Amino acid sequence: MKMIWMMALAAGSTFAQTTTTPAAKTATAPSMQSNAKSVKTRKPGKPTAVLTIPQTAVDQGDGSFRYLDPKGVAWIYRSTPFGVSRSLESATSAAPAGQTPFGPSKGQAAAAPAVAHAEVKPGTQDDPDAKVTAVAKGDTIEFTRPTPFGITKWQKNKNALTPAEQKIWARLQPKGTE
Repeated sequence: MKMIWMMALAAGSTFAQTTTTPAAKTATAPSMQSNAKSVKTRKPGKPTAVLTIPQTAVDQGDGSFRYLDPKGVAWIYRSTPFGVSRSLESATSAAPAGQTPFGPSKGQAAAAPAVAHAEVKPGTQDDPDAKVTAVAKGDTIEFTRPTPFGITKWQKNKNALTPAEQKIWARLQPKGTE
């Protein structure tokens, strides 16, 4: 019974739309026109010019170009994935070419001369296992390695050591004992 009642209600609301006569339409039209006049229409503005790097701009070597406009203002132009960007030259951009807050830029680093490395004595180089310590506890050996995230510890049986762990254990043993 509820189903029939709901269907009748839905059908009645669908067909119960009011229709307006032509006289009623003209009666409401002036009020709608007055609202239309009060709304300001926007005129499309003229499109902005696409920014390009001037022909007389000087290449800085790091992907930027310096340009001095006729008024004497210095501009820095850079090509980005979204087009060309322009900014005023300031004290920070007047830094040496290729210098970033994080160090030299890629282009500057590639152009830098290779640094000669001093001869490293054997055993003093940065070996990842140099800071590992080991302590014997019965038949097991407990290894400890400091990491940036804290100390890492693990235990191994003396008979199941990997070659790297064997080297660490041999390095920490006193000379002449095994």
